[in-house]
Amino acid sequence: MESSTFGNKIKITTCGGSHDKTMSVSIEGLPGGFTIDKSALTAYINRRKPADIYGGTPRHEDDIVKVVSGLNDDMTIDNTPLILEFENNNVRSSDYESYRNLYRPGHADFTYDMKYGGIPVGGGRASGRETLTRVAAGGVIAQILSARYGITAESSIDSIGSIPSFDGKINDEQIALLKDMREKGDSVGGVVNCIIHGVPAGIGEPVFNKLDAALSYAIMSIGAVKGISFGLGFEAAYNTGSVTNDEFLGIDNKSLISRNNYHGGILGGISTGEDIIIHVAVKPTPSISIPQHTIDRDGNPAVLTLKGRHDTCIATRIGVVIEAMALLAIANFL
Repeated sequence: MESSTFGNKIKITTCGGSHDKTMSVSIEGLPGGFTIDKSALTAYINRRKPADIYGGTPRHEDDIVKVVSGLNDDMTIDNTPLILEFENNNVRSSDYESYRNLYRPGHADFTYDMKYGGIPVGGGRASGRETLTRVAAGGVIAQILSARYGITAESSIDSIGSIPSFDGKINDEQIALLKDMREKGDSVGGVVNCIIHGVPAGIGEPVFNKLDAALSYAIMSIGAVKGISFGLGFEAAYNTGSVTNDEFLGIDNKSLISRNNYHGGILGGISTGEDIIIHVAVKPTPSISIPQHTIDRDGNPAVLTLKGRHDTCIATRIGVVIEAMALLAIANFL
């Protein structure tokens, strides 16, 4: 199928789709001898699980991580690729039988059919379920980057639909919107912020492998992501150079100190040592139960009413996926 590998120094390869028996990720290039905290890894993985109050999918999987290879009995990394595996135990492929030959609006059914000659059940590799393996790899990398370099990432909710968050968390007004969308069978998008702390100055390349370009590539590879910006982001287009240049105030331990960090911790594609600030636009879940006009594989018109179990809003739990891909991108520069 498609290339399922990301990275060069730290290389991950993911396998499996939403309705396969198992899903797995292989991680190569890890430092031998480093001890993995399995309980911390489990907690990291569990952060992507759906929460009903936030409009999460009713499909609940255990997501118990199985170590296939790469760790010694004492949980230290050995000299083989670290392979982590998960079982899919709550699959209901029968939900999709009535529209197996219809292209679902907003999904990858048409493009997958054109490229591979078939429509995968439940979205296959295009399903959000695929992100489980990314998060597992990110959970390993997060432990190494934190312990060895002091690099960490944290995500927060900027907005759900048009309703802003003021503390980075879901508020009552947003919960009311999510409940309304669920009752109507509709969905809503959102904006998620991600801040990466502790990246030293000088990380990144000046031309084609700019740090912000690499981060964009990693985060835009997440299926639900439709836009990304850094620092001041798109607001920079509506401001003047005297504002966006963001005056420099000093240097602290080889890290730049700017007045507002409008550049988001990156200048000329290279880190300044300040926090890297990323804003990510997440589209509404395309799986909605409202009837929609579409076509079948022969181009004939049809009306589609989706069944199945789907998120009302992906933005409520995609933060850890964004963190994972951001840290994987950073790791490949170190």
